[in-house]
Amino acid sequence: MDSHIRLSNPRTGENSERERILRRGYNFMENLDSVGRLSAGLLFVCFNRNIQTQFESIQKRLTNPKLPDQMLAYTDTTGGGYFAVLPGVPSKGSYLGQSLFA
Repeated sequence: MDSHIRLSNPRTGENSERERILRRGYNFMENLDSVGRLSAGLLFVCFNRNIQTQFESIQKRLTNPKLPDQMLAYTDTTGGGYFAVLPGVPSKGSYLGQSLFA
C-alpha cells in the first residue's frame, strides 16, 4: 500500500482517473565528481492539464507523513520547474495559442 506506484496512482475510481498524468523518466550518468562519486540520476518529466488537481495532488500523497512514499529515502531532489506549453494549431488559418485568447 505504500509503494511509489500505488501512492502515485491508487486507482480508486473517478478521482484517481482525473489525476492521471503522462510521465517519463530519463536516466542520466555523467563522469565522476571532484571527490570520486558517480554523478547519475533520473530526469522526471510529466505532462498534465492542471498542476493543482493532477501533479500537486499526487505529490501531496507521496509526501503524506502518515503513509509516506518509501522511495523518498533513496532520492534527493536537486531542482525542478513548471513549464507551460501552448495548445497546438487545430486547423488551417488558426494560430498557436488561439484557444487561450479567443
